[in-house]
Amino acid sequence: MDDAQQLKILHGRGRNTMNEVYKLPADLSEMDRLALQHRMWKLLVGGLYPPELTEVVAQLLMPQEGSRPKVLDVGSGSGSWIVEMAQANPDADFVGFDLVKSEGIDAPPNCSFIIGDLTGGLPDFQAAFDIVHTRSVVGHLLDPEAGLYIIAGCVKPGGLLIFADGDLCTYDSERRFLQAAVDGEDNAGRCWFARWSNEWAKQIYPNGRYSMEDRVKYLKKDSRIDPEKAGGVVHRQYFAPVNWPGEGVEHGNEIGQIMKINLTSLRVWNIWQRFVDACKPSFLASGYDPETVERWVNEIQEEMDGPKLRYYVPWHVTSASRRVE
Repeated sequence: MDDAQQLKILHGRGRNTMNEVYKLPADLSEMDRLALQHRMWKLLVGGLYPPELTEVVAQLLMPQEGSRPKVLDVGSGSGSWIVEMAQANPDADFVGFDLVKSEGIDAPPNCSFIIGDLTGGLPDFQAAFDIVHTRSVVGHLLDPEAGLYIIAGCVKPGGLLIFADGDLCTYDSERRFLQAAVDGEDNAGRCWFARWSNEWAKQIYPNGRYSMEDRVKYLKKDSRIDPEKAGGVVHRQYFAPVNWPGEGVEHGNEIGQIMKINLTSLRVWNIWQRFVDACKPSFLASGYDPETVERWVNEIQEEMDGPKLRYYVPWHVTSASRRVE
């Protein structure tokens, strides 16, 4: 299956053809952006997963007599996470699952990829994997609780779920909530990227926004989750600075630059590889005025290039183990 068969073009960007829920592109430019974002995740979290999980991950990836451990990455995107995990653990098998075919990925023999749509359920994957990882997926679902329930069900009894996601809130340099800019008003102290995030939330959450804390609550009330093993349901929050090093953020200089590039300002072969550009086709298809959208983009770029507004974007990683029945 080539790109033309598995993608549809919407306002110049390739979107998946399997469902209308996921609003971002799935073309090669977006995969490049996600690969860059993967680097940011690793710096922010301290590796492919939080260091506190090192021992439990090592135990789960230890081969047992007659069987090899299995790891699933739901929403594997660019393939960066699952490929690096497979390279580091040749005695386990790794599966990347996504809406589109992964192109140009140099995967080791113990890593494969499957095309599918989790919103239809994953009956063949239920209780089949020692570790299940999902990143920047649940936040795009119309029903995050149902999606998280499906994903958690893929974990074997005694296995581990690692659930990571971004956040559509924006915080100032003191980590206080930033107000969104308003068209036609004096926006001193307000944030245009926060405005963009609010508009984007309307695209992916037509019935109202879900917070990360809501999603953590979904896991805590799932009877299949062990409330004690590996600390129970553990939620970790990280603050990524945008275009500045942040205060006390390890690797802050690199993270700050990656975040700026990821959001606004990398151009390769005349194609913008940035989050705001990835959102534009959905805005335009929903009837937003093109001139207004372009003005917002310019306001965000000016905001990030200027010295006045320094802010953070939060990211989250939650882990939980499945109860041994």
